[in-house]
Amino acid sequence: STWTTGVMSGPPPRVGGTFFPGMSPPMLFGGALALSGPAAHFADLWEFDVATLTWTERTVMNGPSARRHMVGVTISGNRTLIGGLYADQATTLEYTDVWALAGPMGPWQQLRSNAPTASSGVTQGFSVIARETP
Repeated sequence: STWTTGVMSGPPPRVGGTFFPGMSPPMLFGGALALSGPAAHFADLWEFDVATLTWTERTVMNGPSARRHMVGVTISGNRTLIGGLYADQATTLEYTDVWALAGPMGPWQQLRSNAPTASSGVTQGFSVIARETP
């Protein structure tokens, strides 16, 4: 087998975004761009097409606010987002809310405005998506 490289358009570089395991298509939510100075936080949602290796940004209204270091899980067939952190030079917010996304096009639904404990700093593992060329 061989590796191939290419230029892929898609989400801006980020840290602290989350994938939702066990769901197809793979989707990425949020994160932050922190090269220097205050971090730019994202509340965007991106879908990855494994067959074509392309990203598509999905616009879903009334969803979670911009954040990083949240947890993405799959519950009852919904992509579920728990907690997170927003921090810049002037503000630090630790989110404890819970959101569910019904299908890749939404809608978002806020399930809890206050989860039992703060979840910032929680990490999760994720799989790298790759396609081998014959």
